[in-house]
Amino acid sequence: MKKHTRVLGGFHAVEEHLSSGATAEALLVATGNKRAGVVIEKARRLGVPVRRVSREELQREAGAKTRDVALVLAGSAGAAAGAVSLDEILQTTAEKHDTLILLVDGVTDPQNLGAILRSAEQFGVDGVLLPKRRTAGLDSRVVRAAAGATAHLKVSQGENLAETVSQLQQHGFWVYGADAAGEPAPQVNLSGKIALVMGSEGEGIRRLVRERCDGLIAIPTQGKLDSLNVSVATGILLYEIRRRSEPGGSG
Repeated sequence: MKKHTRVLGGFHAVEEHLSSGATAEALLVATGNKRAGVVIEKARRLGVPVRRVSREELQREAGAKTRDVALVLAGSAGAAAGAVSLDEILQTTAEKHDTLILLVDGVTDPQNLGAILRSAEQFGVDGVLLPKRRTAGLDSRVVRAAAGATAHLKVSQGENLAETVSQLQQHGFWVYGADAAGEPAPQVNLSGKIALVMGSEGEGIRRLVRERCDGLIAIPTQGKLDSLNVSVATGILLYEIRRRSEPGGSG
């Protein structure tokens, strides 16, 4: 396979990518079941060439966990279907009042990052910002765990998350970091342009990023465990923020 391509495997991810209208160089198929037929039909409607391959070849190209179908995608390695720059995200949200951007700092587990991206898509996040270091990259494992969410999200990977926080603030965003020692989220005004920073379960948000946040927010809990899984916590906080933007929300 050419170095400038990558492979996206798994039915959910492949179907969502094709449904989004994003391009692909080829569809690799190693099964003849009904669901594969639906994917093949979608690919052919988009003019994507279909290649029949053995399961062994598919697994070599797309990873051992992929057994049925995969897409060969053009572009730089690790680039997501919705990969954009921060400037593009800011331009598309400039006139939007209730904008929600998610920053992910230090989440290295592909399953957790994939689950976070699924929540981001479900709650209408306008953009996801990832550092290029200390966070899982958008490889096939993350895309597969996201079950197609990356095809519908705007994702930007930058060098310095602390500088990104400052840039968002210059564009009118209130930036809140998730932290167990923060103010309970229901007591914080989360309306308007909001950026939420989620850190890793072990280390949390890095010090410099944390210091640049406008505030820290926490999820009120009643259990005895130290913390929630980061993907679960992300879903709860995104819901809380989006709830405030609905008519009748408490702001």
